[in-house]
Amino acid sequence: MAEDIAKVDARRFDQGLSYDQYIASIENNREDFLKHYDQVVLSADDRQFFANLGSRLGTRIKVLALAEDWCPDVVRGLPVAAHIAEACPDMELRVFPRDENLDLMDRYLNQGQFRSIPTFVFFDEQFRELGRWVERPVSANRIVQELKDLQSRQNMSVEQAKALRRQRLSEIFAERLADDTIREIREVLSRND
Repeated sequence: MAEDIAKVDARRFDQGLSYDQYIASIENNREDFLKHYDQVVLSADDRQFFANLGSRLGTRIKVLALAEDWCPDVVRGLPVAAHIAEACPDMELRVFPRDENLDLMDRYLNQGQFRSIPTFVFFDEQFRELGRWVERPVSANRIVQELKDLQSRQNMSVEQAKALRRQRLSEIFAERLADDTIREIREVLSRND
């Protein structure tokens, strides 16, 4: 059972890296992380929502992020979580490399079976789960499916299709995927208001 896999408590949470520590430690895609970080802009409404979140919920919020620097969804999604944490004075973000923390990952499997990243798990200060967000926004999943359909129609190789997906998702990140990610994380956290 998932409860037996890994206990998240203050001791374990503190073992994670801050966003800045994570960026300093990564070996792949540092420039892409920095580029995506610079592209993320929280609206005034988003800033207000996150700035007041801790007081609305009556707790400090702990965010456990499972990530790997080689993953394009992490390269796009983790900078969004960093901006959200910066906007919320009552939020602390800790990053755990997934492949070094499979016990945590296995507790938060996507659909109970996939080790999808990034995975953001939101806790109150007693480490009761408030919600989670996994992998990419729904709008990105639609784009991935459209590109998979295109791959089959145009008889692309798997590598060509991967390259096209990566390029297209990066192109539209600044347009709307960051905003979609922010909106979905707001929805997750609004369930506790």
